[in-house]
Amino acid sequence: MTNLELCLIWAGDHVIHSKVEYDFHIEQIKLSLLDKQKDNEYSFLFWTSACEAFEIKNDLPRRIHEVYSNAWC
Repeated sequence: MTNLELCLIWAGDHVIHSKVEYDFHIEQIKLSLLDKQKDNEYSFLFWTSACEAFEIKNDLPRRIHEVYSNAWC
């Protein structure tokens, strides 16, 4: 199983279609990591997987890693 397939399985029905949507969810993930996310319906795991799948599929920079790294500073 490829990383893309694994991320898509975890993402389930949560599909990211555009760079704008991707950037929005990267920000939401960052807020979740900083405990500033107020939306209880926001699923950190699903959207992280969806963002990672979007990155892999579109060969984008590994911004998820940057968010994790910056959150723990």
